[in-house]
Amino acid sequence: MKLLATVPFSVAALFLVGCSGTTEQPPDTVGPVPVATVVDTLLPVVADTLPVDNTATIAPETLFGGEPCSALVAGDFSITFAGVAIGKLTGFTTLAEDACGYDVRAGGADYVVIVQAETADDFEHPVTTAQAIDKFSDIGEEAIGVARGDDSYEVLVRVSNGYFSVTSPDKGSARALAAAAADRALRV
Repeated sequence: MKLLATVPFSVAALFLVGCSGTTEQPPDTVGPVPVATVVDTLLPVVADTLPVDNTATIAPETLFGGEPCSALVAGDFSITFAGVAIGKLTGFTTLAEDACGYDVRAGGADYVVIVQAETADDFEHPVTTAQAIDKFSDIGEEAIGVARGDDSYEVLVRVSNGYFSVTSPDKGSARALAAAAADRALRV
């Protein structure tokens, strides 16, 4: 019976302790909880510490040795451009993996000459708008020329290791530059 009398007394004591009115927070025993980061893979991420392998072996028969900006050199531009004056190379820029743009100044005017690798289909079926196609046998193995409007002329050339084109402001400079580039097309 003594046990039954102590139960209500114990419950009342626990109630009073629970309602003591203290506003203290319990002490931190775990520490701060980190915010979960977004995981985009279930596999472990391995840091790639090896140096990048950006070396590639280019076949010796690749057109211009794989560098279209090596098709022409500064001396090649010492020709008359657009009937104006002798040109001077002022710079060049790689336009794409297979194209290079050469900046030329002649007689106070600026011109751009473009050398670009082409396909056999581009050579055999040049896109024209009813312009005359000139054939040249003294450039590469074979070459054709197409007027591209009033301000540019394109010479497409077939050489033993591929096809390329040279676009210049006039027929004379395009032919001369295409002949120079054809001599450098095959690097052995």
